[in-house]
Amino acid sequence: MSLPNLFADNYSGNVLRFWDEAFATLEENGTVLDICTGNGAIAYLARDHADRRGIRFEIHAIDVAEIQPRSREGDDSTINDVQFHSGVAVEATHCRNDYFDLIVGQFALEYCRISDAVEELSRIIRENGSLILMVHHADSATAQRTRHFVDVADVFLKEPTIFYRLRKYAELHIGRKRINARKASQKRQQLMG
Repeated sequence: MSLPNLFADNYSGNVLRFWDEAFATLEENGTVLDICTGNGAIAYLARDHADRRGIRFEIHAIDVAEIQPRSREGDDSTINDVQFHSGVAVEATHCRNDYFDLIVGQFALEYCRISDAVEELSRIIRENGSLILMVHHADSATAQRTRHFVDVADVFLKEPTIFYRLRKYAELHIGRKRINARKASQKRQQLMG
């Protein structure tokens, strides 16, 4: 069963052109791996691209999370000509060496241990294969929000006392305003009795 253009309506403009250009490099029976596939959107775009060109790709999609229901025969599910592999980390795909012509990922690499992921992807891509990744821009709202949460987590993980942690958390949370140390000390004394 094929569902042409399953995700095409969700992708347009530069993003759709970006992925169409990526898949245009593949020939009949090209092998594609979509890493951190999520709902499979990029894998399905590869399938739709092949359908429009009247050729077939062998498409695999991996994610460490549960992607789709598993088949009765094993751990993999083939849905709409895409073979999904749930519970598979980019850092340890267990794929064959030198297998894929094209490895793609949209907002994927930033969720991996990069050095391990690069080593694994280098192992499974063919010598003349391509690795094409779309990543968050450094100033994107997602990247800024993530940096903020990392900063907050650093305070709790690295600072020695709970009061210092709470002060640092408050500073981060209220726009880096300084807390009056004398008033904080008085409040702490009141709380401790």
